[in-house]
Amino acid sequence: MRKYFVLLYSILGYIFAFCILLFLILWVYPWVFSPYNIDKAIIELDFDPYFVDIFLIVIFGLQHFIMARGFFKEKVLGRTSNAICSATYSIASSLALVLIYLFWQPIDEYIWKFDSGFLFWIISAIYFLGWIVAFLATFVIDHFELFGLHQGRREFRGLAEPKQEFVVKYFYKFVRHPIQAGTMLGIVFSPIMSVGHLLFSFRI
Repeated sequence: MRKYFVLLYSILGYIFAFCILLFLILWVYPWVFSPYNIDKAIIELDFDPYFVDIFLIVIFGLQHFIMARGFFKEKVLGRTSNAICSATYSIASSLALVLIYLFWQPIDEYIWKFDSGFLFWIISAIYFLGWIVAFLATFVIDHFELFGLHQGRREFRGLAEPKQEFVVKYFYKFVRHPIQAGTMLGIVFSPIMSVGHLLFSFRI
Protein backbone atom coordinates (compact mmCIF):
# COMPACT_ATOMS: atom_id res chain seq x y z
CA MET A 1 0.00 0.00 0.00
CA ARG A 2 2.80 2.40 0.89
CA LYS A 3 4.38 2.21 -2.56
CA TYR A 4 1.07 3.20 -4.14
CA PHE A 5 0.83 6.19 -1.84
CA VAL A 6 4.38 7.27 -2.68
CA LEU A 7 3.73 6.96 -6.41
CA LEU A 8 0.46 8.92 -6.15
CA TYR A 9 2.14 11.56 -3.97
CA SER A 10 4.93 11.95 -6.53
CA ILE A 11 2.48 12.25 -9.42
CA LEU A 12 0.30 14.80 -7.63
CA GLY A 13 3.38 16.74 -6.55
CA TYR A 14 4.61 16.87 -10.13
CA ILE A 15 1.24 17.97 -11.56
CA PHE A 16 0.83 20.63 -8.87
CA ALA A 17 4.34 22.02 -9.36
CA PHE A 18 4.01 22.01 -13.15
CA CYS A 19 0.70 23.90 -13.04
CA ILE A 20 2.02 26.47 -10.56
CA LEU A 21 5.12 27.11 -12.68
CA LEU A 22 2.98 27.40 -15.79
CA PHE A 23 0.91 30.04 -14.01
CA LEU A 24 4.15 31.88 -13.16
CA ILE A 25 4.95 32.16 -16.87
CA LEU A 26 1.54 33.70 -17.49
CA TRP A 27 1.52 35.81 -14.32
CA VAL A 28 4.67 37.84 -15.06
CA TYR A 29 3.53 38.93 -18.54
CA PRO A 30 0.74 41.45 -19.26
CA TRP A 31 -1.53 39.11 -21.22
CA VAL A 32 -4.71 40.87 -22.36
CA PHE A 33 -6.85 37.78 -21.72
CA SER A 34 -5.67 37.29 -18.12
CA PRO A 35 -7.73 38.97 -15.36
CA TYR A 36 -4.76 38.72 -12.98
CA ASN A 37 -1.05 39.23 -13.34
CA ILE A 38 1.77 40.69 -11.31
CA ASP A 39 0.25 44.17 -11.74
CA LYS A 40 -3.35 43.09 -10.96
CA ALA A 41 -4.01 41.92 -7.40
CA ILE A 42 -6.01 38.76 -6.78
CA ILE A 43 -6.64 39.69 -3.13
CA GLU A 44 -6.29 43.35 -2.24
CA LEU A 45 -4.91 44.04 1.23
CA ASP A 46 -5.09 47.26 3.21
CA PHE A 47 -1.37 47.24 3.98
CA ASP A 48 1.67 48.94 2.53
CA PRO A 49 2.39 47.02 -0.72
CA TYR A 50 6.15 47.15 -0.18
CA PHE A 51 5.78 45.51 3.23
CA VAL A 52 3.46 42.77 1.91
CA ASP A 53 5.55 41.99 -1.17
CA ILE A 54 8.88 41.92 0.66
CA PHE A 55 7.32 39.69 3.34
CA LEU A 56 6.16 37.25 0.63
CA ILE A 57 9.62 37.22 -0.96
CA VAL A 58 11.18 36.47 2.44
CA ILE A 59 8.79 33.55 2.97
CA PHE A 60 9.66 32.18 -0.46
CA GLY A 61 13.37 32.54 0.20
CA LEU A 62 13.18 30.95 3.66
CA GLN A 63 11.28 27.96 2.30
CA HIS A 64 14.02 27.30 -0.24
CA PHE A 65 16.84 28.03 2.19
CA ILE A 66 15.56 25.89 5.07
CA MET A 67 14.45 22.89 3.02
CA ALA A 68 17.77 22.80 1.15
CA ARG A 69 19.80 22.65 4.35
CA GLY A 70 21.23 19.35 5.51
CA PHE A 71 19.78 19.61 9.03
CA PHE A 72 16.25 19.84 7.63
CA LYS A 73 16.75 16.83 5.38
CA GLU A 74 18.22 14.84 8.26
CA LYS A 75 15.99 15.90 11.17
CA VAL A 76 12.65 16.48 9.43
CA LEU A 77 12.73 14.31 6.33
CA GLY A 78 15.48 11.94 7.41
CA ARG A 79 13.19 8.96 7.90
CA THR A 80 11.34 9.40 4.64
CA SER A 81 12.35 8.13 1.23
CA ASN A 82 14.03 10.14 -1.49
CA ALA A 83 10.76 10.13 -3.43
CA ILE A 84 8.83 11.69 -0.53
CA CYS A 85 11.56 14.30 0.01
CA SER A 86 11.61 15.36 -3.63
CA ALA A 87 7.82 15.57 -3.94
CA THR A 88 7.52 17.45 -0.64
CA TYR A 89 10.09 20.03 -1.75
CA SER A 90 8.21 20.56 -5.04
CA ILE A 91 4.89 20.96 -3.24
CA ALA A 92 6.31 23.32 -0.60
CA SER A 93 7.96 25.50 -3.26
CA SER A 94 4.70 25.60 -5.20
CA LEU A 95 2.73 26.59 -2.10
CA ALA A 96 5.17 29.44 -1.48
CA LEU A 97 4.48 30.65 -5.02
CA VAL A 98 0.73 30.31 -4.48
CA LEU A 99 1.02 32.69 -1.51
CA ILE A 100 2.76 35.19 -3.78
CA TYR A 101 0.10 34.89 -6.48
CA LEU A 102 -2.73 35.35 -3.99
CA PHE A 103 -1.39 38.20 -1.89
CA TRP A 104 1.05 40.07 -4.12
CA GLN A 105 0.18 43.79 -4.10
CA PRO A 106 0.87 45.77 -7.29
CA ILE A 107 2.99 48.90 -7.09
CA ASP A 108 1.75 51.08 -9.93
CA GLU A 109 4.88 53.01 -10.79
CA TYR A 110 6.58 52.02 -14.02
CA ILE A 111 10.22 51.66 -15.01
CA TRP A 112 9.18 51.19 -18.64
CA LYS A 113 5.92 50.53 -20.42
CA PHE A 114 5.62 49.45 -24.04
CA ASP A 115 2.18 48.53 -25.38
CA SER A 116 3.29 48.12 -28.99
CA GLY A 117 6.12 48.87 -31.38
CA PHE A 118 9.62 47.54 -31.92
CA LEU A 119 10.72 47.41 -28.27
CA PHE A 120 7.49 45.66 -27.29
CA TRP A 121 8.21 42.81 -29.69
CA ILE A 122 11.94 42.60 -28.87
CA ILE A 123 11.29 42.41 -25.13
CA SER A 124 8.47 39.90 -25.64
CA ALA A 125 10.73 37.73 -27.82
CA ILE A 126 13.36 37.60 -25.07
CA TYR A 127 10.60 36.69 -22.58
CA PHE A 128 9.57 33.71 -24.71
CA LEU A 129 13.20 32.73 -25.36
CA GLY A 130 13.96 32.72 -21.64
CA TRP A 131 11.11 30.38 -20.75
CA ILE A 132 11.87 28.07 -23.68
CA VAL A 133 15.51 27.79 -22.56
CA ALA A 134 14.47 27.15 -18.94
CA PHE A 135 11.97 24.47 -19.97
CA LEU A 136 14.33 22.65 -22.35
CA ALA A 137 17.16 22.80 -19.80
CA THR A 138 15.07 20.78 -17.33
CA PHE A 139 15.09 17.89 -19.82
CA VAL A 140 18.86 18.10 -20.25
CA ILE A 141 19.28 17.15 -16.58
CA ASP A 142 16.16 14.90 -16.53
CA HIS A 143 12.94 16.87 -16.17
CA PHE A 144 11.06 14.13 -14.29
CA GLU A 145 13.96 13.54 -11.90
CA LEU A 146 14.08 17.24 -11.10
CA PHE A 147 10.42 17.27 -10.02
CA GLY A 148 10.52 13.96 -8.14
CA LEU A 149 8.48 11.81 -10.51
CA HIS A 150 11.24 9.31 -11.32
CA GLN A 151 11.99 8.87 -7.62
CA GLY A 152 8.38 7.87 -7.02
CA ARG A 153 8.45 5.43 -9.95
CA ARG A 154 11.65 3.81 -8.69
CA GLU A 155 10.26 3.35 -5.20
CA PHE A 156 7.06 1.88 -6.63
CA ARG A 157 9.05 -0.64 -8.65
CA GLY A 158 11.57 -1.33 -5.87
CA LEU A 159 14.53 0.03 -7.81
CA ALA A 160 17.64 1.44 -6.19
CA GLU A 161 18.51 5.10 -6.54
CA PRO A 162 21.08 5.53 -9.32
CA LYS A 163 24.39 7.25 -8.81
CA GLN A 164 24.01 10.93 -9.67
CA GLU A 165 26.28 12.05 -12.50
CA PHE A 166 26.26 15.52 -13.95
CA VAL A 167 27.15 15.60 -17.64
CA VAL A 168 27.98 18.96 -19.18
CA LYS A 169 26.09 19.17 -22.48
CA TYR A 170 23.88 21.44 -24.55
CA PHE A 171 23.00 24.63 -22.62
CA TYR A 172 25.27 23.63 -19.75
CA LYS A 173 28.33 24.00 -22.00
CA PHE A 174 27.68 27.73 -22.19
CA VAL A 175 25.76 28.64 -19.03
CA ARG A 176 26.33 27.23 -15.55
CA HIS A 177 22.65 27.44 -14.55
CA PRO A 178 20.54 27.64 -17.73
CA ILE A 179 17.27 26.97 -15.87
CA GLN A 180 17.85 29.93 -13.58
CA ALA A 181 19.18 32.06 -16.43
CA GLY A 182 16.14 31.32 -18.59
CA THR A 183 13.80 31.99 -15.67
CA MET A 184 15.55 35.31 -15.05
CA LEU A 185 15.02 36.35 -18.67
CA GLY A 186 11.39 35.25 -18.56
CA ILE A 187 10.69 37.25 -15.41
CA VAL A 188 12.69 40.40 -16.13
CA PHE A 189 11.87 40.86 -19.80
CA SER A 190 8.31 42.10 -19.80
CA PRO A 191 7.11 44.96 -22.02
CA ILE A 192 5.56 46.49 -18.90
CA MET A 193 7.95 46.74 -15.97
CA SER A 194 6.39 48.16 -12.84
CA VAL A 195 8.20 48.79 -9.57
CA GLY A 196 6.34 45.80 -8.12
CA HIS A 197 7.49 43.60 -10.98
CA LEU A 198 11.06 44.79 -10.52
CA LEU A 199 10.82 43.99 -6.81
CA PHE A 200 9.63 40.47 -7.61
CA SER A 201 12.56 40.05 -10.01
CA PHE A 202 14.96 40.39 -7.07
CA ARG A 203 13.74 37.05 -5.67
CA ILE A 204 15.60 35.20 -8.44
